[in-house]
Amino acid sequence: MKKLVDDIPVSYRQEIGDGYYVSITTGFYCIDIRKFFIPHGKTEIVATRRGLALRLGEWANLRKIMVAIDNSHPTLATAMSCCSMMTT
Repeated sequence: MKKLVDDIPVSYRQEIGDGYYVSITTGFYCIDIRKFFIPHGKTEIVATRRGLALRLGEWANLRKIMVAIDNSHPTLATAMSCCSMMTT
């Protein structure tokens, strides 16, 4: 995110589970959280319409809230997503 703010070219994408990715790309001042999939007969992932884009200030606020939630409810750190439970 710092590179984006400093106008340094950036192209970052990280899977966070169940086909969802967090990405940051030069020219878009937001953090994109989106579902991706591999179309039939293809080998590369493609973004779906399913997701959201948070402005940099919204992302910073979300991170603060996540820290407060983690501190208030430590048992949530061991919770499994319902999607993970379905595949096991």
